[in-house]
Amino acid sequence: MNSIPQILKTRNSLIPEAVKMGTRMKTALPLALALACAACTPMQWVKEDAGAAQIRKDLDECGREAWLRAWDRTLYYGAPPAVMIRDAQGRTAILHPYGPFSDPFVLESRHADFCMRQRGYRLEPVRDGK
Repeated sequence: MNSIPQILKTRNSLIPEAVKMGTRMKTALPLALALACAACTPMQWVKEDAGAAQIRKDLDECGREAWLRAWDRTLYYGAPPAVMIRDAQGRTAILHPYGPFSDPFVLESRHADFCMRQRGYRLEPVRDGK
C-alpha cells in the first residue's frame, strides 16, 4: 500500500514536465517557421548613389575577380583528392572532401561578398515597390 501513493506522486511530478515540454515546442515551432521564411527572403545589393547599371557593373567586376581568386587558390594549393568508397551493398560512391576553406564555390561567394561590401554596398531584402 505504501508504494501506490509513491507511484502516483512520481507520475504526477512527470505531468508538469510534459506540459513544459509541450509549451517549449509551441514556442519553438513559430520561431523555426519565422527563421525558415527569413532564409527564403530575396536579397539585393544596395548603395545610395549607384544606379542599376553601376550596380550591375560592380557586381560583374566583383564576380569576375572572386572567380579568379577562388580558382587560383584552389588550383595553386590543389583541391583535396576525391575518395572512392563502397558501401555494404557493394555500391560505389565518390566523395569530394571539400571544406569551407577549400571549396572553390564557397570561396568565390565569400570573395564576391567581400568585394561588394568594400565598394560600399550592403545586402537588403527586396522591397515590393522597387
